[in-house]
Amino acid sequence: MKKLIVSVIGLIAVLSPTEVLASSNHRQHIELVRAALRTGIDFKVNPPQCDAESAMGWYWARRNELVVCQKNKMVGSSREVTWTEEDYDTLRHEMHHLVQDCMSQNNRDGLLGAVYQNPMELGKNVLGDSIISRIRHAYRDKDEHTIMMELEAFSIATMNNPLEQVSDIQTYCM
Repeated sequence: MKKLIVSVIGLIAVLSPTEVLASSNHRQHIELVRAALRTGIDFKVNPPQCDAESAMGWYWARRNELVVCQKNKMVGSSREVTWTEEDYDTLRHEMHHLVQDCMSQNNRDGLLGAVYQNPMELGKNVLGDSIISRIRHAYRDKDEHTIMMELEAFSIATMNNPLEQVSDIQTYCM
C-alpha cells in the first residue's frame, strides 16, 4: 500500500500545473488514478520493465498491476518525468482494460469483457475506419475478442474523459 501511495504522490508532484505541457486535464487524471488505487491495483510509472518492453504501458490482471511507461522517460531510470498527451492517453487506455476486467462474472480474473454494447460501432464513431484498420493490423495475431477489447480501449482513451472513467471504475469495479 505504501508503494501505491508513493506512486500517487509522485504523479501529483509531476503533474503540477506549471510543468504540464499536455492539454489534458491533469487533475482529472489524478482522480482516475485514485479511483483505480481504490480497487487495489498496483499502479506503476516507469518501472524497470519499461526498458525491456516496447510497450507504452500495460494492464496485467494476474499481477494486479497497471503500468505507464512515459514517452520521455530516460532509459535506465524509473524517475517520472513531465506527462505528455501520449502518457495520458496510455493511462486512459490501460485504465479501461481494468474496467473491462471488472465486467466478467468473476470480476478481475483477466477475462476482459466489453463495457459498451457494440465496441466496433464505438470504434467507428470515435476512431474511424483508418485507425481501426491500423489497430487491427497491429493486433493481427490476436483473436477477434482481443481486437474488440483493444478497439474499445483505444476509443475510450481517445474520448479523453477521465471523470467518466472514474465513474466506470466506481460502477463496475467497486
